[in-house]
Amino acid sequence: MRVTFLIPGPARIPMGGVKVVVEYARRLVTRGHTVRVLGTERPGDGLRDRLFGAAVALRDRFHGVPREPYYRAKGVGTETLPSPAARHVPDADVVIATGWQTAAWVHALPASKGAKGYFIQGHEVHLDPRAAATWQLPLAIFTCARWLADEVRAAGVPALGYLPNALDDDEFGLDAPLAGRAPRALWLYHRHPLKGPAEGIAAIGRIRAMRPDAEVDVFCARPPRHRLPDGVRVHVRPDRPTLRRLYNEASVFLHTSHVEGWPLPPMEAMACGAAVVAAANDGVREYLDATCGRLVPVGDAHALADAAIGLLHDDGERIRLAQAARSRVASFSWDDSTTRLEGFLTRIAAGEGQR
Repeated sequence: MRVTFLIPGPARIPMGGVKVVVEYARRLVTRGHTVRVLGTERPGDGLRDRLFGAAVALRDRFHGVPREPYYRAKGVGTETLPSPAARHVPDADVVIATGWQTAAWVHALPASKGAKGYFIQGHEVHLDPRAAATWQLPLAIFTCARWLADEVRAAGVPALGYLPNALDDDEFGLDAPLAGRAPRALWLYHRHPLKGPAEGIAAIGRIRAMRPDAEVDVFCARPPRHRLPDGVRVHVRPDRPTLRRLYNEASVFLHTSHVEGWPLPPMEAMACGAAVVAAANDGVREYLDATCGRLVPVGDAHALADAAIGLLHDDGERIRLAQAARSRVASFSWDDSTTRLEGFLTRIAAGEGQR
């Protein structure tokens, strides 16, 4: 089968949704499919679109972002198109939108570009109210999480099902013993308010005040816009070995997002032995509960910090949670989800789910 995934932009920085798409593309290629992952420099060919593309390129240059796509996979045709206009998109059997912007682009493509599907990885109406209308487009929908599939159906729209995210065993795993880890917290920073930067900064400050011996590492895709507490080590776009090391050095990992589809960083931390303290958004609750981590109310910086401090004081409980978390993560399989995806693609190619 010829499959095209259309992503919202050139994806030159780490993005969980794009990482998932590329992982599926890689695995589909190993099963004999021809797969392309296509990003775009700009959302269209008009003057405003060109100005937007130029502004994004200027920002990337200012932040030292390379021109090449951040994610690539052997055998996958990873390209950046000038725009999502039909003349730039190759013919395929199935073309899949990923991200609310791409849903309208895919809808506008002629039938020769493939039967049309929509892989929803987040409730993006929280990012842009225009996203809500994309669920009503005549595209065959599937999601990355059970809660999202339930939301789609509650809106009166059929969904083929969902594909649980997983981890690559070669990318994230346990390198450092759980016992004896130094008191160290790790946090993924993002400037968008829905990612909880204010809560993360407040929590880090409280942890440092209550446990002056605790070290804090922060990683991010772009340099922080907010001022972080003194003494925090910041890692901008760490490579994969460095990120694995940071996870393995951490005692606790903080997750502050208000809304997520199915967040990968807490799973990555769990695989590497860090105990996770998370804001209880719907996405993280797909795999994290009280048996393998700590969930606190969304937006509550004090609760986040106090839960982390409690685990830094109680090695036995931290280790127990970390062991349970590693078992929980291991229960999810890319192979199983790829098999399910193949089934969705076959159904979409046959015209199922397209209203």
